[in-house]
Amino acid sequence: MAILRFWYDNVNRSPATTLIRDTRRGLIRSSLLRNIKIPDWMLDGSIFGERDREEDYDRIFVRTVNLQYASASLQHKECPGITEIERLSNEAGELDKALQSWVTKFPDKWSYQRHILKEIDPQPNTPFYSPVVYSYSCPGYAAIWNQSFALGMLINRIHLKILGLIRLDQTADSTFEAQRRACAKRLRTMADSLASSLPFCLEKISVVDDNLTPPSSREPAIIFRPGGEIKPYLAVLAVWPLSVASIIDGIDFGLRRWFQSQLAGIGKVTGEGVLENVKTDEWVIL
Repeated sequence: MAILRFWYDNVNRSPATTLIRDTRRGLIRSSLLRNIKIPDWMLDGSIFGERDREEDYDRIFVRTVNLQYASASLQHKECPGITEIERLSNEAGELDKALQSWVTKFPDKWSYQRHILKEIDPQPNTPFYSPVVYSYSCPGYAAIWNQSFALGMLINRIHLKILGLIRLDQTADSTFEAQRRACAKRLRTMADSLASSLPFCLEKISVVDDNLTPPSSREPAIIFRPGGEIKPYLAVLAVWPLSVASIIDGIDFGLRRWFQSQLAGIGKVTGEGVLENVKTDEWVIL
């Protein structure tokens, strides 16, 4: 962080390079995992090279990391006030809406198709958590969606924790219970979507159109590659979404263990030994 701050404080600083941008991204992700508030001078991603859609995503992510910090701080209070809880709850709701709006602006070619696999029996240590998989035009588009699925999981998990601070004697407003149910449902949806998206992102499946069949009845053919080695550049694309999903509580325990298993496997590809230890109790759970 000291090097980044030195660059930031330089009045004659040059435009942000890819190294500057990626260094800041790494620090922000580390802040989430270590529950550290992002300093004010790091908040504006445009200064550090974020542009266009990436800048919009960065703005949501930075606010989410600081919301996690504020939520954790509030949980340490003996009697958190309902006003502060409502403020953080509203912030979480705004972030989820902002993320949903961000996704609606994706080009049509980034969209995915949903498939039901009939030839596989999903197991905890296989590339498939369920028979439902998503396919995309290319793995890069899957990676972008995976970022949104993981962030959606994070936002709604934080929101659930905030709503969990409300005591029955503080309010009789039934809207809070409705919000809890909505957050839990969206958290599950985002988790299931990430699990369905990962096989294509890691090239465990590919889709081939059957050009011999009339278009009206044509269904794409799914080619399985469950035992193939993961290419390093694809593994890198999946590391962060899986890192987030592996520490999210409030989802099915089996699904979280599946995320952890996939992350550990990717750690062997990337050479990051810390990822191989994700199943231990040393990893923080949000």
